[in-house]
Amino acid sequence: MAILNFTEAEQRALEETVRKVLNENTAPHSASRGEDAYDVGEDHQAPETYVAKTPAGGIDALVDVGTGPGSPEVGNAECEIYAVDNEESELVKVADLDLVVYNIFEENIAADTFITVGRSKSGRWLALGGAGLTIKEGFLDDALGMSTGTGGGEATANLSVYTGTGDDWEDSGETITVTNRSDDLTADAGTYVIAARINGEWRPIWVDC
Repeated sequence: MAILNFTEAEQRALEETVRKVLNENTAPHSASRGEDAYDVGEDHQAPETYVAKTPAGGIDALVDVGTGPGSPEVGNAECEIYAVDNEESELVKVADLDLVVYNIFEENIAADTFITVGRSKSGRWLALGGAGLTIKEGFLDDALGMSTGTGGGEATANLSVYTGTGDDWEDSGETITVTNRSDDLTADAGTYVIAARINGEWRPIWVDC
């Protein structure tokens, strides 16, 4: 292909320059560059995805507060950033790198959970998805009644959330509201319950008999 008004030598030089630029822009970023590989400054647009660990409180869900444009409120939280160590095949924390991550989904993202985040065109870091079904366990603070039907007939009760394993399994200090939509299920205060986040509500999926 000939380029108008260029000599053959100039055309070859221009084509070589274009090839070099294309190679630089498409070359994979090496993980061996150390912490420079994790620079997220305005002039450095790669990588576009990270592994993030959510904080102790998780990331709140998107909340629709009206019908007007731009009305939903987006949950966000500062998250630690991790990378895969190629030699050890382990996730390791990137030193001195925390990012504010926005949750655009209608479900909370659980605490202390690894998720993938990506940078939007505006430069915001968005959760690319939660970690599947969010489940919590604990004991009812109140008696949980049965539902009396659809359209507002649900019953609710507070649940003290327990976390940890073994001897460290204990009251986390978090309280959630459990919503019962079954017309056949009831539970007394102090009952052990496992609840899952479904359609924006904490629903009991296991109740001790």
